[in-house]
Amino acid sequence: MENKKPGICPVCLSKAYFWKEKTSKKIRYRIEKCDNCGHAFVNPRPSFDEIAAFYSNSEQNKKEYTVTEETIINERKKQHEETGDAHDLIKEIENTNTNKECKAFLDVGCGSGFFSKEATEKGFDVVSLELSSGKRAIAKKLLGKEPLATSFEDYDSEQRFSVILMSQILEHVVDINLWIRKANWLLAREGVLVISLPNFNSVFRFFLQEKDPFICPPIHLNFFNSKSIKLLLEKHGFRIKKIENISRIPSSVLEKRIPGLFRTTVPAWTLFANILLKIMNLFHMGMMINVFAVKKENVDNER
Repeated sequence: MENKKPGICPVCLSKAYFWKEKTSKKIRYRIEKCDNCGHAFVNPRPSFDEIAAFYSNSEQNKKEYTVTEETIINERKKQHEETGDAHDLIKEIENTNTNKECKAFLDVGCGSGFFSKEATEKGFDVVSLELSSGKRAIAKKLLGKEPLATSFEDYDSEQRFSVILMSQILEHVVDINLWIRKANWLLAREGVLVISLPNFNSVFRFFLQEKDPFICPPIHLNFFNSKSIKLLLEKHGFRIKKIENISRIPSSVLEKRIPGLFRTTVPAWTLFANILLKIMNLFHMGMMINVFAVKKENVDNER
């Protein structure tokens, strides 16, 4: 594997060399890493058909969903632990969005719909996209309407949006340049693109290497750091307004790992863990990256 010719980084077009190999369902995936921007990616890329087959055969999509209040509570807790507080993110989007007259909001890969719901409550006119039937069922219960069952590649609209949100979705994408180029085309002038994704430069990834849970092809195909996501957005006509690292370890995780006799020390351990996480974030080595980017005034990409 390591003797193969280097690939080309999809972000900066520099040479990318073999980094690691990971096996999933008896299929070996080669992961390459760019020496210039540090972006890592699965190469060769699986086809759209292979990805669709993988998801259609997944256990999650085979389940029959009966959505209850308990389902929504559990999903909200899971979403908060994995992607952060919807209220805080939408509030930051409001602060970044300077086009107050346009309230059109596109939530790409909306999942269970918590970000869409928060944006709707803030007065945005939200269009949600979600391929997972199970997630759509939960979102329909939450939003009162079902998200569109379409991929971003297939989504077509003459509408221009003031905000496009891609939360925990760009790492799954086969063609990242197509997505960012299309986002630019769908945004109104000075429109805001918000992207949240795992940080390839996190402390945990450095220690765990390919055993990091976010290194999971073919579910995740792209592994960004702050530099590579910034370069990708700037290449397609965006101006970076803010990049932040977000890290969290739920107290429930610590409780499970601390023996019963020492459970009273959980608050102290939680405080200590949060201090360490904040230090990681300051050095851009946190668990997640949130990026807020604005479409440049003089840029209007073709589709």
